[in-house]
This record gives sequence, C-alpha cells and structure tokens, in this order.
Amino acid sequence: MTRVFIPYRRSDTGYIARMLADRLQKHYGEHSVFLDVDNIPPG
Repeated sequence: MTRVFIPYRRSDTGYIARMLADRLQKHYGEHSVFLDVDNIPPG
C-alpha cells in the first residue's frame, strides 16, 4: 500500500499542495494521501 505525506509552506504553496494531493488521491486512493492541513504537534 502506498502512503504519501505532503508537507508544505502555507503562506505561498498551499494551493499547489492541495492540487497535488487531489491528483494523488485519485491515483492512489483517498486514504493513502495525508496533507498537513493543521499544525501537527511534536511527538
């Protein structure tokens, strides 16, 4: 199973990351792509 994590800088590349995530979800499946939308706490 393929899993993809997409980190990005919100200030200038958020829309590109969203488009990339949408395309990858269509190819690999909705639950195979994780887009860092919220702040992820350490640990």
